[in-house]
Amino acid sequence: MTPSETLPECEIAPLASAREGLRTALRKRDLDRVAQLVAELVSEADAETGEVIGAVDEVVTRLVGISERRRAAEVLAVAADEAGRRGLARRSLAWLKEAARLTPGEADLREELAQAYRAAFDGRADIESFIDASGLLTGSRIGAAIERMEDAVFLGEGDFVVHSGGWGVGKVTGVDEERERFQIDFEKKPGHEIAQTMAKKALKKLVPDHIDVLIWIDLERLKSLAADDPVELLRIAVRSLGGEAQLKVIRTRLSGTVVPSGDWTKWWGKARKLAGKDPLFEIGGAPRTILTLLEQPRDEDAEVVEKFEKAYTIEHKVATIRTYLRARLPKKERGVRKQQQEGAEGPASIDATEALVEMLAKLATELGEPPEDLADPGGTVRKIEKRANRLEAVALLYEARRTHPDSEGLTEAAQLFPVAREIPCAAALAERLRLIDDTGARLTAVRALEERAGEEGFAEEALEVLHAPALWDIFEPTTERLLELGQSDGLKTLINGLVLAPGDYPDPFAALARTRIQGKFEDISPEGADFVSIVLKALGLLDQLGAEWQMAVDQDRKVELRASMDHLRGTLLEKRGRHLETLAEKGTAEDVDRAFRVIRRNCGLTENQKYILERPLIKLDPDVVKRNDRAVAGTMDTEPDVILTTERGLQKRQRDLQHLLEVDIPENSRDIGRAARMGDLSENAEWSAAIERQQFLTKKAAELETELKKIEIIDPTEADTNVVAFGTRVRLRNIQADREEEYVILGPWDVEDGTNIISYLAPLARALTGKTPGTIAEAALPDGKARYEVLEIDKAPIDDDD
Repeated sequence: MTPSETLPECEIAPLASAREGLRTALRKRDLDRVAQLVAELVSEADAETGEVIGAVDEVVTRLVGISERRRAAEVLAVAADEAGRRGLARRSLAWLKEAARLTPGEADLREELAQAYRAAFDGRADIESFIDASGLLTGSRIGAAIERMEDAVFLGEGDFVVHSGGWGVGKVTGVDEERERFQIDFEKKPGHEIAQTMAKKALKKLVPDHIDVLIWIDLERLKSLAADDPVELLRIAVRSLGGEAQLKVIRTRLSGTVVPSGDWTKWWGKARKLAGKDPLFEIGGAPRTILTLLEQPRDEDAEVVEKFEKAYTIEHKVATIRTYLRARLPKKERGVRKQQQEGAEGPASIDATEALVEMLAKLATELGEPPEDLADPGGTVRKIEKRANRLEAVALLYEARRTHPDSEGLTEAAQLFPVAREIPCAAALAERLRLIDDTGARLTAVRALEERAGEEGFAEEALEVLHAPALWDIFEPTTERLLELGQSDGLKTLINGLVLAPGDYPDPFAALARTRIQGKFEDISPEGADFVSIVLKALGLLDQLGAEWQMAVDQDRKVELRASMDHLRGTLLEKRGRHLETLAEKGTAEDVDRAFRVIRRNCGLTENQKYILERPLIKLDPDVVKRNDRAVAGTMDTEPDVILTTERGLQKRQRDLQHLLEVDIPENSRDIGRAARMGDLSENAEWSAAIERQQFLTKKAAELETELKKIEIIDPTEADTNVVAFGTRVRLRNIQADREEEYVILGPWDVEDGTNIISYLAPLARALTGKTPGTIAEAALPDGKARYEVLEIDKAPIDDDD
């Protein structure tokens, strides 16, 4: 149905009343009244066409159900007549064809059908010849005549189609009424003829703005859209595919034709970001990324309020609000926080939407007065956790009031006292804050200290909070605020204590190390807190914590040590450990050797993490390996604790596990059941074989699950092409064979038979890692040692199937 054939939109209530009247007439068997009501419904109903069609279909179904087929046909004829009066020619024709199906011997319908075809295909010069040839007016079987008419009018000159046999898109260039054939120019077979009776089976009709049609006739326009308006290009593609399509299907259309194959990943990243901002687009997550065009924008605010109301605990309610804020304003929040930390004026970090005000008001009502038990130092673990959750809720309300002092809705919702008012001391506050995951809530609580205690009291309490474990994320902003208040001497004392005894304060020291690696707070760094010293101490502390973790028996202590190790590792591995290049540049050869040795033996690092941290040192000082270790840099003789992979490699391994769990193991279970039914298991070879396979499959599934817990996803597009590394393509000269070879270094799950992809764990890849163009690498391969000259390094070409 074309847009011009849509019935007027309006309220559903009159339609519901009309349908109820029809049902009443049907119950009373007042069939004349039924026909009259249908005519009134079609001619006067204020409803969408789909609703009217549903009402007529309901009447017809009920009449057929009571063996009133002729009455049903009459109702359809009446509806068709009214639809024709309103200019809905295609709808009128559809109802008449249904009436003919119910009463194939009704001759009176023939002329009405002919008139309906003329109206529906007005403008086609060949319609009269089709009517004559089909036997619609003269033939003995009206059903066969309608079928011939449908075959004939299926296509018209200028229509576009796609061939199911692979001839591609085609355009109808002519219609031969006498021979009942269509002439079509296909992409791969121009000037082809096809019988009208076969057209529906072999061809699919396409609208002129279908993506396949446009690729054929207007490729340059699509290329222009790809560059200037990628969202519109996606909209055309998704609409062409029914309003919903998987990304890999869209990619088969666009990559290599509209978008160059090598540019696809970059283009899709940009297009996805822009489409994500379009309220009519919905983009699902990997691995089966589904793009959907919505008929109307989603009311995300209403959805989040509903989710908030369904949350049972304060913790979940606060998490819902936090997620809502992050989803709406991630960049704005980050920018505002930075501005606030630097003392600059900026917009509020909480955007006072109606949904947010509603949720905060309900949260404040649920909390009631300020939680008195915030000051309670004892209680069970669960009670302490609940107080922490309530503290986070109060922090959120306090932040809303602080950032929107003139907003009536938020002010009323946030009448609670400052966050830290009821906390007796900084140490008690720190203990509560350790149980809160959100950094923003922690910072709010610390800010409230200043309001409670004044600047001088705040400095004393804040310095105490900075010593607390697990609060490393508030170290930097709190330090900056203390500097604003002129507390540099106190901070120097604090930093000096951390440097002298990092093992006593591992989390604060990890936070200090991060700021020093980022080049911050250099003016208040005491002796022994320079960049090189801090990095070396961080490596040494991580080794110490790792050794203690290995020996620890108490599980709580192991959890605490693991958290501290994660903070240090996160600091040292930031930006793939590139700050170690700075250490190599600023430090002496002895500093580089010391760093290399500590990394190589470090109990707190996995083998892959050691590999990552060694690379910058080897890059700037290749002799560091010879000076400190005869082993080839990056050699891993044991199973790695972390497995590097690309997103594609991860998805491949996940599919392997899914197939095991959903296909292989269930099939094996059925085999065991069938074998068990055969009788004596002691001499049942099939049962024994099935059991052995079960053991093999379950072991394999467990191994895959273990491997998937070790993964670290690396994006090859971010690879450093100055040295051979994971994510690079390297061109080599095999010195012994005097030939050029090329390899792509990726993860073990990315390796495919018949390709030149090798794992970064392979002996050749390990020998090449860290090498630069022009250098020689010697690899111990299965058939002997081989020497290679590195000729060229480039980023690995990745075929992202998403």
